[in-house]
Amino acid sequence: MTVSTAGDALVRRAGPDDAPIVAELVYATSPKLHDRFVGGRAQSLVMLTTAFSRPGNNVSAEVVHVAELNGRVAGAMACFAIDEARRRGRAILRVALGCTPLHRWPAALSLYLRGGHMTARPPARSLYVDSIATDERLRRRGAARALLAHAEELARSQGLLHVSLDTDLENTPARHLYESSGFIGVAETQPRGGLPGFVSYVKTL
Repeated sequence: MTVSTAGDALVRRAGPDDAPIVAELVYATSPKLHDRFVGGRAQSLVMLTTAFSRPGNNVSAEVVHVAELNGRVAGAMACFAIDEARRRGRAILRVALGCTPLHRWPAALSLYLRGGHMTARPPARSLYVDSIATDERLRRRGAARALLAHAEELARSQGLLHVSLDTDLENTPARHLYESSGFIGVAETQPRGGLPGFVSYVKTL
């Protein structure tokens, strides 16, 4: 198990017992989009918990890391090499469709396809942070910064040159965090087709 510390936070690979809190945290990154994708909060949490337990997708346990503060999970991050993104994206789609009523499949597929074209392609040899979130009750205590620092460690250990991520164009606190952590905004996409706008960030190591 990979463990690192930053300030008061301890970062480690997620384990089976973390599934419920990881699902809640990932859901909190974009609840409206998750609800539209599979049909509501309860179904979204079932889908994310299922995906966590299955290898090969973008929220599988093997790519999720959690930050603890005094033994309590305060944040979670899913990240992987960018050349795995397409394969992992298809895998999460299969999980989502398996947790979604058949009549919602067309809308879910449309949202998935449109979302795939909304963000800039990260540079080659990037570690891509697919999601990062902290418990709102434990924010501003260093968990998110510890997770980002851990992402840099993971990237270096894999011989990667960048850490990349995307966030909602209107998410001012997240944008401040990334920019103050050395990330550079490289592209913006305006809202369209019912999807929010996004800004893409890259940090070169």
